[in-house]
Amino acid sequence: MKKIKEKLFNRFACILYAIAAVLSAVYGLVYGPFYVHFIDGLTIMGVLYFMIAVILWGQKGKIIDMNSIRLKRFSQHSQDAFNENEHYGYYKEKNKFIYPSLLVLLIAFILASLY
Repeated sequence: MKKIKEKLFNRFACILYAIAAVLSAVYGLVYGPFYVHFIDGLTIMGVLYFMIAVILWGQKGKIIDMNSIRLKRFSQHSQDAFNENEHYGYYKEKNKFIYPSLLVLLIAFILASLY
């Protein structure tokens, strides 16, 4: 429980929550009734964060890798010289988007059900 709390309320997650709240509030103020479009904005931001998390998860698990998009004109020698560990160093860190995205979507669902 303590690890989940740390993942939900770390600095990066709080920045993501603030961005989602501000953009949702702006969306609610620009268009029609504030509450309805605020919930829509939260839902859009939650889905956007979740899509980023899925893309990062796919790159970490090498579902999306550099070999699948490499051009066919490279020779066999250049493929042997390819060191895949160099290209995946960024994705070895943990996925920071998954827990904030689920929390934003949960809050949007709760607010929508209260409406």
